[in-house]
Amino acid sequence: MIYTILLTLLIPALSWGQNLVSVRATMIPNTGSFTAKSIKLKGRLLKQENVFTADRLSVFVNSFETENNLRDKHFAEYVGGGSKLPHRRIDLTELKAQDGKGTGNLIVNGVSKPIEINYEEKENFIEASFEVRASDFKLPRANYLGIGLEDLVKIQVQYPYEKK
Repeated sequence: MIYTILLTLLIPALSWGQNLVSVRATMIPNTGSFTAKSIKLKGRLLKQENVFTADRLSVFVNSFETENNLRDKHFAEYVGGGSKLPHRRIDLTELKAQDGKGTGNLIVNGVSKPIEINYEEKENFIEASFEVRASDFKLPRANYLGIGLEDLVKIQVQYPYEKK
């Protein structure tokens, strides 16, 4: 059986002091879905004139909650590189974006890969999207009790910015 996962990373600005990261995983064929959420996102996204930059935006892999403690543990171990979580964070570094397009480096499982993003500016935040392959970050094929995940991951991001 082939299973598909769609991960949507949503980082909306609830306020300047709080951020929310939601990862929604949908498995196909109709085997269910889950959403992993974290309020532990850190980092500054700056806007100067029409250019957005960030040195580093980070979220700890073990800060995600899915309303299922075992799934929380499996999610953190899968993304974090094993039970001892040698790679505790997901980082987006060297982000630079202008006119609806941007680039940066995504670091997952200790592996850094360049990404290209598309974004739209909103009131005081941006909405961005990009795709990555889990195998590019040396993540093994996910499998738990015979349920697997597709390699392609689609990510959407909402994040507040500060004017510089």
